[in-house]
Amino acid sequence: MVYEPQWVSQINGTLVLFGILALISAGAVAAAKFSQNNTALLMTALIFITGVLFCFITPPNQVPDEPSHYLRSYAMGMGDFQFDEQQRWPNDVYLLMEAFPVAYRNGYPAEKGCSILDRFDIYFDSLESGKVGEHMGIIIFQIIPYLPQALGIFIGRLFGADALICYYLARFMNLLFYCLCCCFALRWATRFRILLYSLMIMPLTMFMVASCSNDCMLFGLMFLVFSTVLSDSFDKKKAITFIIAFAVMCTSKMNYIVFILLLLLMNKKRWKIKAK
Repeated sequence: MVYEPQWVSQINGTLVLFGILALISAGAVAAAKFSQNNTALLMTALIFITGVLFCFITPPNQVPDEPSHYLRSYAMGMGDFQFDEQQRWPNDVYLLMEAFPVAYRNGYPAEKGCSILDRFDIYFDSLESGKVGEHMGIIIFQIIPYLPQALGIFIGRLFGADALICYYLARFMNLLFYCLCCCFALRWATRFRILLYSLMIMPLTMFMVASCSNDCMLFGLMFLVFSTVLSDSFDKKKAITFIIAFAVMCTSKMNYIVFILLLLLMNKKRWKIKAK
């Protein structure tokens, strides 16, 4: 198993990961070369490659509130869309949460026996020993922002994947959704591609979108909203995109409601919507 601790040393893991990313980069650049929308596709490919790097190098539960986001996604991946504090998860999910209880950051030194690699050891040892994890409950009243993660977990469970592999599949599907939004945004806002691309690929942005957090969908939709406003024309398709993206963002976090003011900044000459 690729996640087995004795197989992944610091050197081997880094070399293998960067080798895979190099192949993906070469394929992405070759694909962009033959595309009519070279710039947008190439930028999206670079965002994806960077995101994959963040997705698999960042250990579980390092992004703010990621344990809660993962548990909500896992429940939906099992087909349970209810909002139940007493929700039950498979035992390996509990063990994964216990193995990575906190984020490694300033003020939390990785002491001997408590490093990130040790945490992977703890998880796999707990699985082999048949340890029973303790129950934990969450209350999250949202569905839409967790659909990409839930899809990844559903696919993982379909093939018998454990909680750790499902965790990375959830991150990966989140990243794919973000890249899809970025691709459309970069195609529409042609004059502002460099600005949007710089914001899309910022390290903090990539750290968040390559996780199980619901912020991934919200960030992707946010850039779609920006692109509709910054595009050379505001037609019916972009208006529908703006409305749907804005509605999902506001129902998830009300602070996004200020984005409605962006419409006031648009030059009305660029409106291509005709009333019948």
